[in-house]
Amino acid sequence: MPSVGFPTFALEFHLPFYALRKCRHPVQDWRRRRNGKPLRRSRALNFLVLDPPDNEVHSPTDCIYEAQLSCIVTGFDERSWVGLALVDTYYKGQDSRESVEYYADQGMSDESNFMDPLTGGKIDADIPIWKPRQYFLRVLESRIDQVRQEWHNVVCRLLQLTEPYTHDYLLQTDDLLPDHTETYNKRVQRFSNRTIRFLQQVITLLSKTIEAWDAFSKGDMGYFSDLEPSSGRSGSFFRLLLTIDKHVLELRDLRQEVENQKRLLENLEREITQHLQQDNNKIAVLQQQNSEHTKLLTIIALVFLPITTSLAMFGIDGETLPFRKTFVNYVVTTACFGIIMLGISTAVLKWSWHRNLAGQLSRAAIAGGRSRLLVNGSRFIGDPHFQDDELEMS
Repeated sequence: MPSVGFPTFALEFHLPFYALRKCRHPVQDWRRRRNGKPLRRSRALNFLVLDPPDNEVHSPTDCIYEAQLSCIVTGFDERSWVGLALVDTYYKGQDSRESVEYYADQGMSDESNFMDPLTGGKIDADIPIWKPRQYFLRVLESRIDQVRQEWHNVVCRLLQLTEPYTHDYLLQTDDLLPDHTETYNKRVQRFSNRTIRFLQQVITLLSKTIEAWDAFSKGDMGYFSDLEPSSGRSGSFFRLLLTIDKHVLELRDLRQEVENQKRLLENLEREITQHLQQDNNKIAVLQQQNSEHTKLLTIIALVFLPITTSLAMFGIDGETLPFRKTFVNYVVTTACFGIIMLGISTAVLKWSWHRNLAGQLSRAAIAGGRSRLLVNGSRFIGDPHFQDDELEMS
């Protein structure tokens, strides 16, 4: 209630959730933000399938939609008040039973009773609940039950998609050839990274509803303590609270299942990382062994190159050489070729050493410049005159 002006009251709740639907392509929210992006995000869950079927393009797939239910009951007193609700229906299509057009057509029909739209059509609008607080709890109970059903569908489908990889991963890798295991591990690693991030979003969104109810139970529950139990279809105050608490308890269980699955995927990701690291170590050892073999072959080639070159020169027919073909001249020629090869090898080694040293010094200078930049950046951000621009969630 406000401290100044007319005495009014306001009771409100906001229930964010994810909705799961089967469709060929995700439905885009026609409402837009200032940056042109949809107000609610939607996407297909094909990233949760490691090996999609060949006919996936032509068959409906699982699509996830951001949605929210909001309601406010406000007025001056228990005799003068009004209730408003905002419900996302963009993902339900034109045949949604939550649209204003649907309730308007239902109200004009003589064949059916007019159902209360704020409760999702669960109570008869011709049998109203006159007390605003009890009506607020009745709307909250019906809407949180709807949210619970949506969350149940989402979590069950997530577990169905991810459990084959967390429980059967070792069986799948054992059936693969050794040269295919590394490729498969990298695919599973990318799958785990994407899935873990999405599961964390699910946990965060579930926690908002649970934490809001916990805060309401500890603090704001006192505003409803003087309600008297009443009979009828609306239910008593205590029965409504127990029903809502039961729904929230089921949301806690769903969150726990998602957290458990997230931990299994994190363990899977660590296991895959270890496998990839072992493979990389084996490759590094093989490369080092090949490098040692190459060095040995190079040394052998350098040792025998002067000898073979001298033999080739002395094996030429005729008198093309400026000296006689004697054993002494052969030894001298071989020694000269050996000195030349030793000089060339020494020059190449020194050039390679200087090049590596210059690269290390340049990398050290770049690292020092980055550290100074970070220090300067932290001082700038800590400036009391620094102000952040307005940010929008993309």
